[in-house]
Amino acid sequence: MATTTVVSENHGFLIKNAELIKKHGDLALNADIEFHFGENAIELLQNAVPLTVSVHLNVLRKRKYFWDQPVEKVKLSFRIRYHALVELFQVINEDTGVQRNFATLESAIEALGAIRGLSVMKADTLEKQHQYRAEIKVGLDVERLPIALRPIAYFSSDWSLSSSWYRWPLKN
Repeated sequence: MATTTVVSENHGFLIKNAELIKKHGDLALNADIEFHFGENAIELLQNAVPLTVSVHLNVLRKRKYFWDQPVEKVKLSFRIRYHALVELFQVINEDTGVQRNFATLESAIEALGAIRGLSVMKADTLEKQHQYRAEIKVGLDVERLPIALRPIAYFSSDWSLSSSWYRWPLKN
């Protein structure tokens, strides 16, 4: 399960594990991500400014003498926001429209970091005779911040919130 730190001096994102599983003829993503937001991001969120997190997933066919060939590139977007009027945090999958409500910021961040069974591609896209690998990276989408905040976010390390690439071989 994803672990949560609401405000951390060591801000950034960490992918703990990820896998693609077969589900109803598709490959579905399961991932556990730790989100360590900086104080500024948490303050904005608590003042009803939504934050958008982008998950980039690549599936590549391994090749011996050339760079690995991209088979599928997927970008998933999740938004976390606070509704002050009803005092609820909301996590929204912008690709599916699924919305979930939470009473605390901690539980919303934990849910944001637990991706389960999210279909990303058809399983029959992968050919048995080839080897594949997948990689995933997650980051704060600065382009989705209000325009007035973007210049600050571009140049401040507090807003450079992203993970390293997490890579693993796929089994067909």
